[in-house]
Amino acid sequence: MGKTSATTRHSRRVFLKQMAVAGGAVGTALTSRLAAAGAPEPGPGQAAAEAGPSGYRETAHVREYYSKAAF
Repeated sequence: MGKTSATTRHSRRVFLKQMAVAGGAVGTALTSRLAAAGAPEPGPGQAAAEAGPSGYRETAHVREYYSKAAF
């Protein structure tokens, strides 16, 4: 086994960092491309049906939890 210089160690680190970034970029590109290709086009009535209220709703079971948790 030979000695490795600081320059060799530094260049290995840089190479490994670049490969990690490149791998992440490839994975992101493939995922976004597959998601875009697999998304069906919404029909004329489908968009209106999905545009209903969304988000937080305080229902009976949520109020019960809050009363038990003393919020």
